[in-house]
Amino acid sequence: VQSSPHDRGQTNFPANLGPMAQVAANTLHVLYLQRDGTVRAAGDSSVVSALPGGLSGVVAVACGFDHALALKNDGTVVAWGNNDYGQCNVPAGYQTSDVVAIVAGGYHNFAMGANGRVMGWGRNSNEQATLPQDLLNTRLAAIACGGYHTVVATVDGRRFRWGLTAPGGGAGANPLDGYVPDGDTVDVSAIDNFCLFLRTNTQVAASGNYASWQPAVTVPAGLDRVVKLSAGFDHFLALRGSPRPQITAPVVVSGALGASFGYQISASGSANNYWAMGLPPGLSVNASSGLISG
Repeated sequence: VQSSPHDRGQTNFPANLGPMAQVAANTLHVLYLQRDGTVRAAGDSSVVSALPGGLSGVVAVACGFDHALALKNDGTVVAWGNNDYGQCNVPAGYQTSDVVAIVAGGYHNFAMGANGRVMGWGRNSNEQATLPQDLLNTRLAAIACGGYHTVVATVDGRRFRWGLTAPGGGAGANPLDGYVPDGDTVDVSAIDNFCLFLRTNTQVAASGNYASWQPAVTVPAGLDRVVKLSAGFDHFLALRGSPRPQITAPVVVSGALGASFGYQISASGSANNYWAMGLPPGLSVNASSGLISG
């Protein structure tokens, strides 16, 4: 943990903190998702003071400037904290449908459904909560929200940014090619003036500064085996663990219309749970074996 000169207790670990599944941070607070599905908080903000009592069954958390999101194991999203820009008003479709990923920015959020649909809500003063038209049919590998901007990494290795002061200017998704280090990206974390990129080799790259997007953060030497990142205003957290599994089966398969279909997901490492999004009606995935059939 890198401490902050704006220390309000966000770098202090809560007492009796259990084994962690994820950490999420922003300017004045940190959320700790424990492996038992409960959430702990540290810092000084409404995210800490208004943490919903009895919150359980959580599989992911995300922090905004003064609000937070929790994704539960039933695919629903819970939001709490400051709601000046509607950032805690979860869209109706995501209160009952299967959500698989959530991210929070300064005052805006994005969520991805099991069908691959991405939706943003909250403050949209620079269109930071609106997915650009030129990315509507693009498969995303990772997405992160900064203060007034949003950053994504695509499945085919490209990275884009939109919102306030996007490199290159203009509307739509602005490519970050040439502004960030090369390499496949599996996770991104963003805040006002920098981004962290988690690569497939579990190492971290950093870029920042709205004007030049040159490195703005010194990544600690020897930081590896990272499985999750979270950026605060001028501090950040990295969760270390076993390298995440990588898909080794063919990523493109085909079948005959109207005929039965079977596809076995295989992965390196110690994968013990599988999921798939955007499956056509009639197909389902076995979470334990990784077999897609129908």
